[in-house]
Amino acid sequence: MSSEPNKKQAIAIGIVAIVLGAGTAAAIYLHPQALYAPAWVANAAVATFPLAGAALIAGALGARRLVPCSSAARPPILRAASVSASARYCAFSSSCY
Repeated sequence: MSSEPNKKQAIAIGIVAIVLGAGTAAAIYLHPQALYAPAWVANAAVATFPLAGAALIAGALGARRLVPCSSAARPPILRAASVSASARYCAFSSSCY
């Protein structure tokens, strides 16, 4: 048994994560009085589910980088800080470093 999900499984898990995140965000919005933390903390935590789902789907569809690593593709504020390795605007690939 493989530890990596195949393409169909990754897309299905991604969709489930997005739906669960959206449902939980709706519950937070509709019933904020039931929270034991500030709403922004709960929303920040819940935001990881749709983002993880989108990353799973993007990976299953063959995305290697979300944004090109060239300096022209970076926002101006990041172009100014291009000496820092953390200013490289890449995801899903280590070929930019």
